[in-house]
Amino acid sequence: MEHSMSENSCQLCAVEKLTFERPPIYCTPCGARIKRNAMYYTVGAGDTRHSFCIPCYNEARSDTIAIDGTAIPKIKLDKKKNDEETEEWWVQCDKCEAWQHQICVLFNGRRNDGGQPEYTCPYCYMQEIERGECKPLPQSAVLGAKDLPKTILSDHIEQWLFKILKQERLDRARVQGKSYDEVPGVDGIVVRVVSSVDKKLEVKPRFLEIFIWEQMELFIWDL
Repeated sequence: MEHSMSENSCQLCAVEKLTFERPPIYCTPCGARIKRNAMYYTVGAGDTRHSFCIPCYNEARSDTIAIDGTAIPKIKLDKKKNDEETEEWWVQCDKCEAWQHQICVLFNGRRNDGGQPEYTCPYCYMQEIERGECKPLPQSAVLGAKDLPKTILSDHIEQWLFKILKQERLDRARVQGKSYDEVPGVDGIVVRVVSSVDKKLEVKPRFLEIFIWEQMELFIWDL
């Protein structure tokens, strides 16, 4: 990895341009996912952005296309290709002036937006510790998954995992002709729910029509 690094590479991952997969884009009328590198039309921005796949765009024979009962002129739609990439941001160390990807050093750029926070890279931080200029945080101050609050769901998943792993360990012990304690197991598993958001999603009219027809066909077949 050291031989492939250049002055423009991140010191931690040795990659110059770190890109992420773009969030999926769905067609507003039919709800189909627009494939990678496929052409599509779009209008609006943010939460009001609407996208249209090529079949839905061509299906609208007039000069307008309908969105929730509102007719939008096709001339206002932008034709794009689903090939955009999101590049990870960089952060510069205030001590050695080296650059690293924010995700590589766990630097929250959005939280520090608009401010001038001092940033010290891991290499400079380790050198400061070796020189006695600063002390590392005690292990007790570093919180882990077990320190997060429990929920009914996390307790249920944990108990289910412990039950499955215990049974799997018993099966291995029986096959190997050993006792339960002689077979290595898995310890320290912690399950916590870090995100649980209730969302109300609206079913697109075209998808609802297809689903209703499929249900009707199944009902007729049962009869």
